[in-house]
Amino acid sequence: MSTGVRIGGVVHAVADMDEAIAQYSTILGVDPEFTSENEETGLRVAMFRTGPTFVELWAPTREGPIKSWVDSHNGGGLYLLSFHVSDVPATVGRLREAGVRMIGDPGPGNPIEGMVYVHPREFSGVLGLLYPHD
Repeated sequence: MSTGVRIGGVVHAVADMDEAIAQYSTILGVDPEFTSENEETGLRVAMFRTGPTFVELWAPTREGPIKSWVDSHNGGGLYLLSFHVSDVPATVGRLREAGVRMIGDPGPGNPIEGMVYVHPREFSGVLGLLYPHD
């Protein structure tokens, strides 16, 4: 049965971006497609394209929720799975009916205007992002 869902990408939160880039570059045999630093979010980001999916590395540059998460997970780990879904409103409705807690869900009868995430407590400790197909 096809559900119209595919993995869009993975976010690996890390303590040391330079070390993580070196490790991923060695293992994947490619350099990151891009790197950036965003003062507003307090993150350094590097993205490796892996076919139709991606792996992003996130390294916190200041105190905040991502830094706290990295520190509490022995220097990092799987932080987020991005799922491309064919129909975000229908998927959110199905998850509501199943009692799944979400972040960014505007509630029944309201249009979805931003990103909707599956709460980590509902997903074995990983944040899940529901993202529309391109």
